[in-house]
Amino acid sequence: MPGIQNDASAGSEEKGDVSVIVGPDDDIVIEIECAPLARSRVEAAVRGIIEEHAVGSGSVRVVDRGALDPIIRARTRTALRRGGIEC
Repeated sequence: MPGIQNDASAGSEEKGDVSVIVGPDDDIVIEIECAPLARSRVEAAVRGIIEEHAVGSGSVRVVDRGALDPIIRARTRTALRRGGIEC
């Protein structure tokens, strides 16, 4: 399984958006900053994209400011692509 090769990001921390920052790591490490009630929804969206693209290693930091699920998935996909994962 491929790992994230480069530091990269997508999105912003503006209201209604999400910032996704990725980088190399030995394992899959996911850090999420969001409203407590949204945590499981945001994590499910991010993990879904990671699993869909069979990412084997890397860190993913997510700062959610109320983004909808399609936006979270798109920003995660873009950050992974910029980090060296073929999407």
